[in-house]
Order: sequence, then C-alpha cells, then structure tokens
Amino acid sequence: MMGTKGTKRTIDFFFKPKGDVVQDRESPPDGDNQKEDVHETQPSYQQQQDVNDNHVNESPRVEPEKDVHTSSKVNLDSLIRDPGVRPSILSYPTDHQDEIRREYIRLGPYQLIKSKDPLTPGGPKGRTRSFQEVWFKRFWWLEYSETKDAAYCLPCYLFNKKPVGRVGSDRFTKQGFNKWKMVNQGNDCAFITHEVLSDIAVTGSTTSQKGDAAYCLEHLLSFDFVIVMHIMKEILEITDKLCQALQHRSQDIINALALVSTTKTLLQKLRDESWLSLMGKVTLACENNNIPLPDMNATYRNLIQSRKKNNVTVEHHYRVDVFYSAIDRQLVELNSRFNESVTELLRLSVALDPRKSFKIDDICTLVKKFYPLDFTDQENILLKAELQHYELDVRNHPSFKKVSKLSALYF
Repeated sequence: MMGTKGTKRTIDFFFKPKGDVVQDRESPPDGDNQKEDVHETQPSYQQQQDVNDNHVNESPRVEPEKDVHTSSKVNLDSLIRDPGVRPSILSYPTDHQDEIRREYIRLGPYQLIKSKDPLTPGGPKGRTRSFQEVWFKRFWWLEYSETKDAAYCLPCYLFNKKPVGRVGSDRFTKQGFNKWKMVNQGNDCAFITHEVLSDIAVTGSTTSQKGDAAYCLEHLLSFDFVIVMHIMKEILEITDKLCQALQHRSQDIINALALVSTTKTLLQKLRDESWLSLMGKVTLACENNNIPLPDMNATYRNLIQSRKKNNVTVEHHYRVDVFYSAIDRQLVELNSRFNESVTELLRLSVALDPRKSFKIDDICTLVKKFYPLDFTDQENILLKAELQHYELDVRNHPSFKKVSKLSALYF
C-alpha cells in the first residue's frame, strides 16, 4: 500500500495511535531511512502468522463446567428425621431440595413422645426442667430432638435461607433451643416463631434481611399459608404410596396399576367429601396459633386480577380455586401419564409374567395392537403355537425354576 508521497505503508500503520500518525505527517522521515526502518521493525506475514499460531496454542482450553449434582440421587426413605442431626436443606443438590421439602412436609414435625425426657439445668432455685409433651399441642410446628435435648421449628428448617449471622438466628434450625424456663416468659418465648421473625424484621443488619423476615412473617401468619399446608399434606398422604411404588426399579406392574386406580379414587373422594373436615383442621390450627380467620361469606377480592363477578365469596375461592384446583391438577397428571392406552399396554405385558399362568390370548392381542409392524402375517399365525411351547419350556426348564419376576427373563 502506497502513501500520498509514495511511502510504503503496512496495515499496522492504520492501527497506530493518533499521536504517532500526526507526528508522522508533520515530520516525515527520509525515504531511505523509512524503508530501512520498516524492514527492520515490521515482521513478515509468515512471522506474524507464527506468532498468532503460538498465541492460539498457548491459550488455555475452556472446558464447560459440569454440575457435580447432575447425577446425584437422594433416597427419600433414608432422610434423617431427628432435627438435631439432620443436614440442612441447603446442603442437598439444588434440583432435589423441593422434593425433599415435600417429603418432610408429608412426614410432619418430628414429635417423638418419650416416657421420660432428659432433665436440663436452669429451673428456679437450681431445679431442673425438661421438655413438656403438652407443648406439641400448643405449637403444631414444634419438633424435639432426643439426641440434642433441644426443640426445633419445622417451617424454619424447610424455608429459611442461610443464617443471617446474628446470635440466635439459627437456634430453631441448627443449634436448637433448650432453655425451657423461657417458654412462657412473654416476649422471650422462643416457641413463638413470629417473635424471631419480628425481631429480624426490625433489627436486621441489612434491608434485605428485614424484607425477607417481614415477608416470611406475613405469610407464616396468614390463613393462606395454613390452608395450603393442610391441602398439601392431604394430597401427599394419598399420592405417597404410588410415588414410592413407581420409583422402585423392579416393581409389580399389576400392583402399580392398582395403586394408580386407588390413588385417583381417593383423590376424587378427597375432592368430593373432605372440604368440611379440612376446614375444621385449618380453623383449629389458626385458633391455636392466633391467626385471624377470614369471613368465608364475604366477597372475595383479588388484588392482582379484578373479578367482574360480585357473587364470588371467600369460601368459593378457597374451595374451588385452591382446594379443587390442586386436586384436579393431580388427577389430570395421573390421567395423562396413565391413559387407557398406557394402562392396557402395561396390563397386557403382565401376560408374560412367569409367576402366573401365561395368558396367550393377551400376548397375541399385545402383538397385534401395539407391535403390528414387528410381526408379519405368517408370524402372527404361528405365534399362538410357539407361545404354547414357550410356556411349557419355561415351566419345565431348570434355569427358570427360581425366576420370580418378569425382568429376570432378560438376564
């Protein structure tokens, strides 16, 4: 590339700082000297390529980060119930934390009743005190650890974030509380959950802590929270047995299908017959914890979405929009996953179970209906006779004498 005065310029010339360009224009060097300087200072194209290649080779290779918890599995049957020794919810893989919370909600507070609780020093005049079983009735959320001889709060364990760093902020989740003499001392009553939250909401060290505490306080002491917790408990108690059966690797298909049917029946029964009994439990829980009850006959007003209908009552909202809706979603999910085609396929597959009589007609139906492209017409004609031989072979062959499940035929 040539300049205005015939000066040879490389591409690097255009990437020099502006000061250099101005200086170059004001006091151009002699032609011979410039040529000599250019050849001495500017690398050749091949040299520049070698430098670039070396630079690329020396760059570290960035590997995508791998989530160490991607393949982690949590055995819900092995969850530790004792609040004094169980790990924090935050210590579990993030994608399993909600599942673990639901399981602890289903199990309920750990309220192991002991014939004689250990005595703790600290009573009046040097006398000892112990945990009182009657406190379970006053505080439904209360948990007791025999290992630590301390009390804990189940909602705080399930939903609290990391400790805020203040002394006593984790006394109901990690450290435990065992100053029994303070249970009935007014504002010092540590068993009243909202006292801790109220304190943090007022004296929190940061605005975020105050906001989180105020938010939790508002919702924990609301009718919405109580009724949703009771609805979740009722639904999880019904669906738990089916969930456990479906998680087993070697499962009885007939039993699983039966559980699907009974689960749907029980959910429908809960929907149709259990509203009044549920409201009785919710009302009792609210009265025991001084949570105000709404007027169920009043007009319901949604602050987010305005309703045009003025005849929607508070009772109708919680019964239809919350209670019925939660159960209907479970029923829709079950009907979607276990529709008639899937149920029939599973039922016909049981015909191969060696523990019972082979149902040859069901096997033929299975082949014709679900695998029409895998068998020719000639194979379908001969299938019934081959299955008769197969049945006798399985029954009389020594290798199949101890077969107890269908999956064993594949090994």
